[in-house]
Amino acid sequence: MKRFWTCCFLFVVLYATNENRQNISLYRDLVDSVSSERKASSPSHEPPSSEYQGFSQDFGLDEEIESRYEEFGYRSRQEMLDRHKRFPSVDERVKLYMSNWYLPPCKERVEYEYTARELLLQEVGRRTYQIDSFFNGEKIEGAFDNVHFMDPKTMFDCPHRYCTDTVQYLWPALNRTDIGETPILYQFGDDNRTRGVRVDLHHGIPKLGLQPHFPVIKKIRSSLTKDQLNQFTSSSQCLESDENPWHPIIFKLKTKRHYGRISSVPDFDIAWEEKKDTAIFRGAMNGKYSKDIELQIPNMTVLERCSLLPRCWVPLVYNNSTLVDSKLTRFPKYDKARMLPDTIEYNGNMVELNGEEKSFEELLQYKGLVMLEGNDVSSGLKWALYSNSVVLIPTPTSTSWAMEESLEPWVHYVPIDTSSTTDLDEKMQWVLDHPKEATTIARNGKLWIADLVLHPSAEKEEEQIFEEILRRYAQHFQLAKSPLPRREPIGTINQE
Repeated sequence: MKRFWTCCFLFVVLYATNENRQNISLYRDLVDSVSSERKASSPSHEPPSSEYQGFSQDFGLDEEIESRYEEFGYRSRQEMLDRHKRFPSVDERVKLYMSNWYLPPCKERVEYEYTARELLLQEVGRRTYQIDSFFNGEKIEGAFDNVHFMDPKTMFDCPHRYCTDTVQYLWPALNRTDIGETPILYQFGDDNRTRGVRVDLHHGIPKLGLQPHFPVIKKIRSSLTKDQLNQFTSSSQCLESDENPWHPIIFKLKTKRHYGRISSVPDFDIAWEEKKDTAIFRGAMNGKYSKDIELQIPNMTVLERCSLLPRCWVPLVYNNSTLVDSKLTRFPKYDKARMLPDTIEYNGNMVELNGEEKSFEELLQYKGLVMLEGNDVSSGLKWALYSNSVVLIPTPTSTSWAMEESLEPWVHYVPIDTSSTTDLDEKMQWVLDHPKEATTIARNGKLWIADLVLHPSAEKEEEQIFEEILRRYAQHFQLAKSPLPRREPIGTINQE
């Protein structure tokens, strides 16, 4: 472990001083050496025991830390100490993040085999997939959203913002957890579905398999109900191989975008009484149609297409509202699928959907903050919850490290129906008519983020969660008993 941290320090120094490639090569050799030592110390390639280890949520906060409760976002010492009464435990969070991969497999595991340049995976009694590292990947359309495998070189060489978090959180956890050569599979991007490149060909080109039957680390998955989650994590002692659907494993990724503004909220926020009696929405025009809707788009009117995307519909139907200030800030040029203009006819009038951007400080001047999902979870939801404003959102359809699916309507947020033409006005009027209840909801949202990110125990609990996720993840893999099918790299992919 000492040598590992020495390597990390060397990495920072080398990059910070912009040394030449020979120095970088030296660092990579050291990383390889540490990785080899870790693998050599593993007793076998067999996964660790599935026996429950138990967790501690009492890290013995001393009086000096307890006296600084305001620094951690709490109003009193007791409010900080009562975290365990209102916030999910470590084990509850592991279950939520892993969903149907929490339990060990009942039968055979996913087989893997490393080759010279890629990883081969075979589902239990099913198909074989060829998984590339991020830098060895084929130059194919949409490759960023496909499954890749991670090793020390790709983890430290990767220039993408996702990789910063894998170095900060995943790599140290790997060094604390003995999982042998178990491949670390991950998928960047916003696609809720797991996407892997299959070995079998279709008309001479490889297929893209959706929802392959092996665990993959992602920043999001589709939201589950409490009953669904309990069924996945508590219904039996092991995971049946034919259970569906197959969800990704949630990990802490893209933290700067999703959590970077939280620490700045106290610097710009104002008291509830000083805020404007209005709700506000600002955001880019994004979002996803369901696959069956995408096929119908050419035959749909602009208004029909807009009605299926909340980030289009809300600015359109509330354009004359005195309670909701809702505008788009930009239309991404790359997204041809939506095919929506920035001006749409509604009730006989041409409505301009674009509006002026608002600064972070300006947004915090409103009593209501409308946060709408785009391609996945709302990235601004975390800082909005931590503010003194009340958050208005539809029921979350995606969940991430912030556990959006566990947020309770009328407890942490005011629920809205974005398909309605009047509901948002009615909910904002309720907020204004019930200031005591509204400020209680706002406070509960603030506590959720404080408990998740700022509490003195939060970092230690995250370390436990990372390690337990990896330990349970490794139970689903085993080295291949015989060579797996493979193919030569080909440049394009057919999506099923």
